[in-house]
Amino acid sequence: MQSLYYGMRNKLFLVFTTVLLVFSFTGGLSAADSPQKIIVQTPPTAGALPLIWMKENGIMADEIEIEIIISPDHQRAISLISQNEVDMILTGVNVGARAFNKGINIRLVNTNIWGIDYLLTSGFRAESWSDLKGKTLSLPLMGGPLDFLARYFLLENGVDPDSVEFVYMPSNNG
Repeated sequence: MQSLYYGMRNKLFLVFTTVLLVFSFTGGLSAADSPQKIIVQTPPTAGALPLIWMKENGIMADEIEIEIIISPDHQRAISLISQNEVDMILTGVNVGARAFNKGINIRLVNTNIWGIDYLLTSGFRAESWSDLKGKTLSLPLMGGPLDFLARYFLLENGVDPDSVEFVYMPSNNG
């Protein structure tokens, strides 16, 4: 029951944050002639669901028109926002931080920690980090949070990361 409460609370938080973000783009409610258009690029992940829900249910349709571009290409999103071709992007904190550090004028509005990072094995049972020696570890993004965490935990547990083969395969799940 408690997980249902937290799930609903997270959904409400996402919707509230999205509405707040939209107000920041539009300057609040006004008697505008036509809705202001907001273009958002997002990967096909759960983080896009509040925006899709708002669009499909006509939330604030009198005030804003949301155009959603779905693409897994985070670098293209950074390029589009730096050229003012989109108003908002959904991307990883690390991707946004790197863009900000390169001088791109972006702001962090919200971040979610879903707590869904797991280490799964196939064909063998890992009891410790040393059991990964000589194995292949598949991660979604080189230099991303999971890459950093895997290497950190390997080192902290006395395993040389070079003894593990890292393969990077972008994920549609975020």
